Amino acid sequence: MKSRIVLICFFSVISTFIFGQGNFISQEKPKVKEVFESKSMTYYGLDFSHFKLYNMKKVGTEESVIKYIPAWIEYFESKKGEPSLNELFKFNVKTNFELLYRYKALADNWISFSINTLNNDSIQSIVNSYPSSDLNEIGLVIIVECFDKETENVIVNYTFFNIQTKEILWSIKLRGDAGRVGMTYHWGKGLVNSYLIFEQIYKSAEKSLKKKK
Repeated sequence: MKSRIVLICFFSVISTFIFGQGNFISQEKPKVKEVFESKSMTYYGLDFSHFKLYNMKKVGTEESVIKYIPAWIEYFESKKGEPSLNELFKFNVKTNFELLYRYKALADNWISFSINTLNNDSIQSIVNSYPSSDLNEIGLVIIVECFDKETENVIVNYTFFNIQTKEILWSIKLRGDAGRVGMTYHWGKGLVNSYLIFEQIYKSAEKSLKKKK
């Protein structure tokens, strides 16, 4: 009962933070406590395998635009800033970037006239497709859902999951404001801004759970 009250209070705090920042949260069967009890983790980076770019002027230009995906990944990983994941999670985080190359299997029409976001079942299906070879119990992947040119923001899903069972433990869907000019900087900045929000959500959750112990 006490654990349930803690989680209700936690979700209240986090929801207030996110909605107050004009972003949103999406969670299915959250097991946040397991994330914070973990002593090791594998970071998989950005997964663009189900990505959509909502930009009517770019429809049909997939072949020329796809070269920017590696540039967005590189920009994000180099600019997401401090603290590092090791400092944020307070233990050594292993990196496994084998998922980064899944964007090469994108459908031909991934630049779209209409916005695309993934529901909880879709996120679970993506996680189910990941390999189970890693020895760590917990994984973190950033599933890139959509870049929305109309609103100038990115939509991403920060997902913690059990590597062996594929159970999603904590899934945070949020927006990040894009930058100003240049394809790489414009959308890369949006990804970085999403991380800065995620970082604050994580710290706030950690603080809230510690207070309730």
